[in-house]
Amino acid sequence: GVAFGGLQWLCARQFGKKSMMRREKQMRRIIGGELALGRLLLMPPRHAAFQAALWVSPRVPVRMQRALDWGVTGTLEDKPVLVRLIAQHESIPVAVQQVVEAAREMRALDAQSLILCLTAPATREALTYAAGFDPPIRVISRQEMIDLAGLCSPATDEDLSRLGRRKKARSRPKDWADLILAPSRARRYFWYGMGMSALALLTGQRFYPIPAAVCLM
Repeated sequence: GVAFGGLQWLCARQFGKKSMMRREKQMRRIIGGELALGRLLLMPPRHAAFQAALWVSPRVPVRMQRALDWGVTGTLEDKPVLVRLIAQHESIPVAVQQVVEAAREMRALDAQSLILCLTAPATREALTYAAGFDPPIRVISRQEMIDLAGLCSPATDEDLSRLGRRKKARSRPKDWADLILAPSRARRYFWYGMGMSALALLTGQRFYPIPAAVCLM
């Protein structure tokens, strides 16, 4: 029994270690991808477009030929293609007119397809126009770009240390309020509230409903 218990403890410890390493690797990819996209905004147009095409190449095997301002021409399955980068801050959504201009540039270059790489979220109208274009425009979203960039350049220990120091510098109440009330945390708060509501129903304890109500609010 002692030997079996020890074996279970070792297995659980090894599983936890591998799980932690897997989460750390994923975290480094996400952080590294976001940092890489931030640096992409400050690059010269041709350099930025070439870098974006390199990130996309593992998923879309484009044979690059020539770099343009915010674009790269090449071939995909022996057909001419344009890889076009729309580089702007994530707070400014990509509008449908920008997709129209990229499609116009594709036609001017006699390309048969268009791959659109975005560093910011696109509006619903822009995505609808891209899907309805003939041929459909392939959109590489911001999240996909983060994943692809993080695969090529995951965050280093120096990047994580720099981010840690930046988080420690958060001292004003407004900074903490922006962090706590960030829209990206809404889903997590919802499930916390539902979990504590379930505990209140199952255990009958009076102190669960208060934090459950706060999380749901």
